[in-house]
Amino acid sequence: MEPRQGNLKVNFREIARELEISVMTLYRVVNQSPLVGSATRARVTEALNRHGYFVHRKPRRTRVLFDFCDHPYLRRMGEELIRKLPRNEFRCVSSEHRKAREAFLNAAADNDIVVFCSIPDDSVVAAVRSVNPDVYTIAVTTESAADVTVTPNNKQGGELVARHLHSLGHDHIAVFLSETHPTRMERYKSFCGEMAVLNPACRIDVIAHSAGEGMAEACERYFARSGTLPGVIFFPAGGFAQEFQEQLVEKEPERFRQLGIMSYDRPEDLSEHPEELHRFDRIEFVPREILDWAEYYITNRPMMKKRSPIHTCVNSYLVREGSVPNKKEFQNG
Repeated sequence: MEPRQGNLKVNFREIARELEISVMTLYRVVNQSPLVGSATRARVTEALNRHGYFVHRKPRRTRVLFDFCDHPYLRRMGEELIRKLPRNEFRCVSSEHRKAREAFLNAAADNDIVVFCSIPDDSVVAAVRSVNPDVYTIAVTTESAADVTVTPNNKQGGELVARHLHSLGHDHIAVFLSETHPTRMERYKSFCGEMAVLNPACRIDVIAHSAGEGMAEACERYFARSGTLPGVIFFPAGGFAQEFQEQLVEKEPERFRQLGIMSYDRPEDLSEHPEELHRFDRIEFVPREILDWAEYYITNRPMMKKRSPIHTCVNSYLVREGSVPNKKEFQNG
């Protein structure tokens, strides 16, 4: 840090009193601390200059690399986060490590912070640290080996699904699952774990969805193999529940009349026209809370001496819409 310069006889306490701020805040401005807001910094700088004290030149902006992938939801979140950061304090650039890995690593070597909105695997995080040992990494919505991850509480969400379906008497449940997607797998595993406690005899089938395969194709293959419909299909990614409704249920309503559908995500996060979507029983979280925490960790870098990972979860909630029938009522009736 550059040494202080200028008229050292300036009385900082008097200036702080004049501005109705603490002396500590004044010293933070002098020492270019990022903890002072831009409006306060401007007032203090003007007062110091007025009293003949030369204030340091404007500090270098923090350089932040946002890494994206072909995921519209994550891209929207990342772009909104970029808009929230003060432009005079942060210089933001973007990359896509899946499409241009070398360019991504070159950018990571030249930035202070890397924010992953791209579902990174551990090898990508390790590669970033190899080219920039001092880099600070943040992953948004997906657990990873980054220094900080901010996610919905997927464990809580999966458990809420199991309790809800168990309370309605369901003992044969299918899960539409992509085993390569870490977030959906986390929700699925916690669902299975909780259901194993509530009802060890519950039958849980997996509708395996492969990359490039249509949702309807994967479901029809499962129905042909299973022979009987489950009582409920749980979709850990809500967009597929909407596709199932449009492509299968609406075409053959009688075939799926007694089938329950359990979904994930708020309708307003799945589409720009949520009023047009079908309302399922679902697990929700508030993306704004994730963005607020991510912004906090960007502007307030935690201590990283030990590289101890920090994982912050935002709460998940159960919303009932009546899309899962109460099997106990049918049995009692």
